[in-house]
Formats: sequence, C-alpha cells, structure tokens
Amino acid sequence: MSAPGEGFPYSPLDQESREIRILVLDPGTSGSRISFHLKTASFKNERHFLEYEALSYEWGDSTRDKQIFIRDHAIEVRENLWYALDALRLPNEPRFLWIDAICINQNDISERNHQVQQMADIYSQASRVLVWLGTATPQSRLAMSHLRKLSALLYDKPKPSVGQMARSPQKWAALLNLLEKSYWSRVWIVQE
Repeated sequence: MSAPGEGFPYSPLDQESREIRILVLDPGTSGSRISFHLKTASFKNERHFLEYEALSYEWGDSTRDKQIFIRDHAIEVRENLWYALDALRLPNEPRFLWIDAICINQNDISERNHQVQQMADIYSQASRVLVWLGTATPQSRLAMSHLRKLSALLYDKPKPSVGQMARSPQKWAALLNLLEKSYWSRVWIVQE
C-alpha cells in the first residue's frame, strides 16, 4: 500500500498543453471496493477535454487512512476522502472528478507548482464544485435544513416566518458548529 506519489502510476503531464488529470470513479454501491482510473485532459485542447466536477473537502484526521484502488494498485487516502468517494460514486456509470490529493502528483514539486498555478482554471472550468464536509450527523442535517430556510428568506416567495427561525437556538448552534469546521480556515478555500 502507498499514498499517491509513492510508487503510484502517474504519467507525466504536458505543462505546455496545460494538462490536468481527471479521476474516473468506477460505478459501485456504498461500502464496496472503491476503484478508479485517471484520464488526462487539456485546457488548451478542447477535443481532449472532459467534463468533470471538482471536489473540495474537509481533510479530516491524517492518521485514519482507508484504501482505494487504481486497477489493482492499492493506495491510502484520508478516511474523510474515502467517505466522500463512497458517497459520490454512481451505481451504474463512472463519475469524473478532479481531486487535488489524487490528481496531482504531490511528490513532483514541478508538477505540483504548475497545477497550483492552474487552480483557478481547474475550479472555474468544472461543471460544478462539490463540497464534502464529512458524513452526515443529526446536527449537520439540522444545520443544512436551517441553511435552506435562510436561503429561502433571501430568494423565495412567499417568505418563511422569520420569527420561527429566530426562536430555534438548536438550529443556530448546529449552524455555528458547521461553520467552525477546519475546512473554512484552509488557505485554498477562497480559490476553490
């Protein structure tokens, strides 16, 4: 077993063509083996460009790793990324994702620096950016429900009752807990 970069089968990227790697997540059901392969796409060559989603995620505990597989090569990723991949894969078709920890050869300083320079394009060219803060808990479900209601106050008609929302300290505490996650303090979060 190894982390990406340590014996991981990366092929070089062409920096002139502004290439990136896209993780093609194999179909599967929750809890089954997570497997994938990598494809190369180029911002310069639209014929070789794949539609993809970019994943931004809470890193989580670095001491709790889980295995995913590229072909038969096992690699370890942080547990929170494993849970994200398990939840995001589709049952009957592949899903195309850009994930920094896997799509960038973290041990190749030149590649890593070049990919970091392309981050704004990587995120802006994604069909959408997915945010994974961790597996759902009763408190996170309450926070997300509260966020939807707050959003409705701004955008929906008719508007929900502000009085009902103000009298719900549990919802505000859940929302505060969500906003205190380390994800929001990451240096790259604004760019992502």
